[in-house]
Amino acid sequence: MVAASALADNRLQVVLPHWMVARAQLYAITVAGRDAPARVRVFKEFVREELARLRETTDSA
Repeated sequence: MVAASALADNRLQVVLPHWMVARAQLYAITVAGRDAPARVRVFKEFVREELARLRETTDSA
């Protein structure tokens, strides 16, 4: 979560603990495969991993 450290340090407070945004789909339209620039492939992998990690933390909460 983007604000995890601020929440942990009590710089932010949870206001609506039971409120969740609706699930949505995210699409990335890029050049496929090895033709995509390395920075695009790395960014897509980063987003994929972060969303999976976020899903795990919200599903277990």
